[in-house]
Amino acid sequence: MTAAHTQPTHIETKQSKPLICIRDLAVSFETNKSKVKAVDGLSLTIYPQQTLALVGESGCGKSVTALSVLQLIDQPPGDIERGSIFFDSTDLLKLSEKQMLKVRGKDIAMIFQEPMTSLNPVYTIGEQIIEAILLHQNVDNKQAMQIAIKAMADVGIDKAKQRLRAYPHEFSGGMRQRAMIAMALACQPKLLLADEPTTALDVTIQAQILELLRKLQRQRNMAVMFITHDLGIVAENADVVCVMYAGRIVEYANVFDLFNKPQHPYTRGLFASIPRIGAPKHRLTTVDQVVNDPKEFKKLPGYENGVEPWWPGGEDETRGYVLHEIQPNHWVGCKHCEYLDSQISTNPDIDFQRKKWCTGSF
Repeated sequence: MTAAHTQPTHIETKQSKPLICIRDLAVSFETNKSKVKAVDGLSLTIYPQQTLALVGESGCGKSVTALSVLQLIDQPPGDIERGSIFFDSTDLLKLSEKQMLKVRGKDIAMIFQEPMTSLNPVYTIGEQIIEAILLHQNVDNKQAMQIAIKAMADVGIDKAKQRLRAYPHEFSGGMRQRAMIAMALACQPKLLLADEPTTALDVTIQAQILELLRKLQRQRNMAVMFITHDLGIVAENADVVCVMYAGRIVEYANVFDLFNKPQHPYTRGLFASIPRIGAPKHRLTTVDQVVNDPKEFKKLPGYENGVEPWWPGGEDETRGYVLHEIQPNHWVGCKHCEYLDSQISTNPDIDFQRKKWCTGSF
């Protein structure tokens, strides 16, 4: 994670129009006992060619956020209660299923977490890639075949023409993941949603997949929403980081500010729980140890004015949640207080990118 610890000199800030803006998104699911909120008031912004990392532990709402962008939430039991998702000035939540079919795969593509279950086992790899191409591009079967072959070759699959006839079970885990990437990128999307694309892969294959995504993003000028719980991957690849817990944003900043000056106790807890070379410990610090330490809550700028980090449960729920710009371009989820009522409310919006061709990162 050292890559994000020292802010390099070759950083650029671009003045451009956001590619996608999510505002106050709330998604819940009906269970046998009650309604559970998976995402509760999430807002984020992604600019062209930018990589935003959505970080948090399992169950915090990362994947639900990505699935909501493509309207892939089963309703019922799911319910998108409120919010907007503007993509190229169009609110995706107001589009019909027929209209969304033109967006999925063409403008926004997704790499799902489990390639073995995401690929249909009874169709060949080629049939599945070609289907997406024919759906979104005005080409015939022969042209679609050539596009599919190129897509397979672009992701590093040898003998692409022959491999199109293979079934998913004939590919290794890394090859299936490459096939998923080829399928997602065959139609040149503007935004790629990558849901833990290196899960269950060994370290060497993981590095290859990440390098492949970096290369393809540079070549195609894509924006990427990278969903992960691995802070090492975030440090090396993200421009902007959105930390989630219990369906809400607890911290939002560019990658250098977040790693150098984490403000929310939960974020500091995540960093403290990671083993470090040269700093042996008998026991690692847990997230609970940090967030349950009253001293950690007093470290937040503005604490003297009554500003405290938000944390679910107890008094926090009665006081409410506010996503507050605690410092310029650095947002923290806070408990509601009178002082925040007097502050100007801003949505998280960071037009920031590393120079990818200099750093070799996303």
